[in-house]
Amino acid sequence: MKKQIMLGMCLLGSLLATHAGLFYQGTGINTSGGTSAGTVGNSGTIYDGSPVGSFFTMDLGSAGLDNLTGIQVSLNLSGGLNGNLYSYLVAPDGTVVVLLDRPGVTGSNPFGNTQSGLNITLANGGSTILTGSGSDLSTGVYAVPTANGNSLVNFGSEASPGVNPNGTWTLYFADMVAGGGNETLNGWSLDITAVPEPVNVAMAAFGGVLVVIAGIRSFRRSRKATQQASWLAG
Repeated sequence: MKKQIMLGMCLLGSLLATHAGLFYQGTGINTSGGTSAGTVGNSGTIYDGSPVGSFFTMDLGSAGLDNLTGIQVSLNLSGGLNGNLYSYLVAPDGTVVVLLDRPGVTGSNPFGNTQSGLNITLANGGSTILTGSGSDLSTGVYAVPTANGNSLVNFGSEASPGVNPNGTWTLYFADMVAGGGNETLNGWSLDITAVPEPVNVAMAAFGGVLVVIAGIRSFRRSRKATQQASWLAG
């Protein structure tokens, strides 16, 4: 019976917290100078010196998730100059978080990071992006810019569940300074932690109860069989 009860508790616990790695599968429209540049798949161009920028979307549809409690954003780009990049992410409810704001740019380094391309993950608790012009951004986990309270916590946290992650997420990129050539977004992904919607919680609880009841019945049948065997042996 103990095994059955433990199984029921594990099932209940696993369904009360849902973790999903959700990867870019949608479409996007690149724009330059206000003119549509076509539809893209898993990659797209970020045009040199075009603040109009490029938009990429990820439609999670009705994923059956409720309040978002954690999120990580992974970005893979090549070409251009990292110090020219500006990027933000928009949740389905319109919440906006800036992801990149010309990495490495300081008062004494107006050009910022002069490397070409990056492959990084942005997450709460990540390191501050190094300000040196040649800092390696080919790997690593970094924090988003923190000016004006900007943080991935704006989307939600364990202490204060946030937005509903179901629906369309939008990623924006722009190359803010001419020179260095175009960048290419090779891919991006979201790693979302969220709780299930109330109906799923209810179903999980009901399933857990059924497993426990089945365990009790199995125990009773086993005990009865043991008693009968003992009586016949006597």
